[in-house]
Amino acid sequence: MIDFFTKRRDIVIDLGTANTIVCLEPQGVVFNEPSCIAIERKYGSDKVVAIGSKAKAMRGKTPEKLKVIYPLSSGAISDFEMTKTFMGTLISGLLGRFIFKPRVGISIPQNLTPVERNSLYEATLLAGAKEVVLIEDPFSAAVGAGIDISSSRGRMIVDLGSGLTEVSIISLGGLVASKSSKVAGDSLDMAIVEYIKHHKSLSISKDMAEEIKIKLGNIENPSHEERMSAKTKDLIHGLPVSFEISSYEL
Repeated sequence: MIDFFTKRRDIVIDLGTANTIVCLEPQGVVFNEPSCIAIERKYGSDKVVAIGSKAKAMRGKTPEKLKVIYPLSSGAISDFEMTKTFMGTLISGLLGRFIFKPRVGISIPQNLTPVERNSLYEATLLAGAKEVVLIEDPFSAAVGAGIDISSSRGRMIVDLGSGLTEVSIISLGGLVASKSSKVAGDSLDMAIVEYIKHHKSLSISKDMAEEIKIKLGNIENPSHEERMSAKTKDLIHGLPVSFEISSYEL
């Protein structure tokens, strides 16, 4: 315990459309929750009620004065003020564990403007970081995969996120070429929703579709069939029913 409070630690944050992941040295991943924030508007000002899973659980169940916001959309920051608030709340909670201010690395979308980058940088410093490093997604993905980004050999990085798929070529620590598409994880979820609607006459939520995708979407061994059972609502009669779907159908 004494060692934890006296030695400086590094924090790395992957700011994603659907989920934000925080890795804290030496524990590893300490936060892997939805990139959403619940805000209560009271007396003309905003108060943070919850972030992450707690905020997501409030979605669709909140009074009018309380809003659940996803500040990122399709791999880009759609509500920058809420993104800063989300990051500030997250980082402040983590930095409260430290006596010495740690360094913070943040993996960010490539399309952030210089103004947005500077604002995120300043917000992280204000939250209590000693030093902030902003890392573009292709490079953080490459380092995470154990790729030497300083090599002269070209490397292709495919980053399939929730709202955006990015394909990048990196070499000698720089970005050679990059293309992006909005056909990504969310698109796969909606395809599963539509498949079950048209082939089974059943209605499922996007969250259930994501659960099916994670459990049955096996690209490493497609010949191995897995099955999953779930409960939902019949579109014809409106009654709760159980259904089964296999990985072959996906």
